[in-house]
Amino acid sequence: MTIDSGIIRAHDQLSYGRHIFGYDDGTFREQVTYSVGFDSHPYSVAVDDCNNDNRLDIVVANHGTNSIEILIGKENKPFANVFLKSLGSYRPVWIAAGSWNKDMFLDIAVVSYATSSIVIALGYGNTTFTVLTEYSTGYDSLPQSAVIADLNRDNYFDSIISNSGTSNAAVLLGYGNGSFTYPKLYLTGVDSSPFTVAVGNLNDDNQLDIAVASYGTSNIGTLIGHGDGTFAKIEISSIGYKFRNRTLRSQEIHFIETTSAPVAVLVGEFSSDTRLDVVTINTGINNVTILLGYGDGSFGEHTDFSTGNNSSASCVTVGDFNKDNLLDIAVSNSKTNNVGILVDYGNGNSSKIRTFSTGHYFRPQSIVTCDLNHDNILDIAVANYGTSNIGILLGYGNGTLATQVTFSSETNISYSIAIGDFNSYTLLDVTVDNYGTASVTLLRDYDNGTFVFYTTLSTDMRSSVPNDECTKQNQ
Repeated sequence: MTIDSGIIRAHDQLSYGRHIFGYDDGTFREQVTYSVGFDSHPYSVAVDDCNNDNRLDIVVANHGTNSIEILIGKENKPFANVFLKSLGSYRPVWIAAGSWNKDMFLDIAVVSYATSSIVIALGYGNTTFTVLTEYSTGYDSLPQSAVIADLNRDNYFDSIISNSGTSNAAVLLGYGNGSFTYPKLYLTGVDSSPFTVAVGNLNDDNQLDIAVASYGTSNIGTLIGHGDGTFAKIEISSIGYKFRNRTLRSQEIHFIETTSAPVAVLVGEFSSDTRLDVVTINTGINNVTILLGYGDGSFGEHTDFSTGNNSSASCVTVGDFNKDNLLDIAVSNSKTNNVGILVDYGNGNSSKIRTFSTGHYFRPQSIVTCDLNHDNILDIAVANYGTSNIGILLGYGNGTLATQVTFSSETNISYSIAIGDFNSYTLLDVTVDNYGTASVTLLRDYDNGTFVFYTTLSTDMRSSVPNDECTKQNQ
């Protein structure tokens, strides 16, 4: 994994990660690289305060070692790899951090592709966790990603999962005690193979809706929410109607045709019109697509922005990287081994992509953004699948990043990454989802964008299979 001035990258084949610290002018410092273990292949990352020390930590999913790793943030010191949790035979592909039992301590959710399930580990606030609880997402569902949100306005977090094998989205409502309802499935179209999901109020009714990136049919679908945890049912015989709305069985569904193979989707405001828009990354033709929303759940014509020749963008995140109060876009490019930033002009258009290297064979797989060193500038963390480590790129605040610094997860094949305070020190720590060893690794934060290894947790499960054309977005 690599950290380059506020950007965290996952490197697909070298088993380390990177982080980049940011300056307030949108530029970033040189990246710092943190190993997450031999052949760990980090695939997804998340950022949050895992130990309640008011410092951001990094959570990494290691695809190669089937584990989750947390890098604990420390003040004026490197990130510390302090926690590794094994996932057993499960291979992680996606990781998310949040509190599912209302105790104010961060918990971890891991998507297990191989076993078609999602696994929950409840945190004690000191980087230790309860025994894992597994929830099935359906036979041969092959889940790719998950997002958390309060879908029914009961103040409890719920989970939405994209099932590529069964072409549907699964909604699991939370009870507020760390447990969930049986998943309710919403079809996303025949052979649509959804890779990622995002939530937002897409039709201006103050209810959360769901956007789905369908890799198999090269389109984006929206599920309109009713505010009670249910959504408009999708039942279709054909898809791919370009920018056309359809009504099926008295229920409205919107399809937005994209150019090729969308693997990740995010919701944000990119045109300064107070309406939510959608951004996707398309591995098929190496670009990012922005679809401007009309505020009624439908979208206008798309605008495409190149991520570079043969870049194979694997994950996307958004944030204000140059301090102009506009959302910019950051992507991890797994084949060209770099992180790219597209600066937003505020009218739905973005600048030409500027890239920051993660190093040869790093293959960054997952990317998250937050202020890791408490300088009020966004940084980036990535899970480097190729080198089995975590990278930190600190931001300069002007749209550029520092050279990455990498941290080892002491496992292999890091696949997904998440950030949070797992030890109640108010410092953000990092967890890594280790694909090969079915485990989770925790790295403790030193409060300056550096981390140290802490421990590994076994999950006895495999969360997923690595996919060069699949992107994982973490929360």
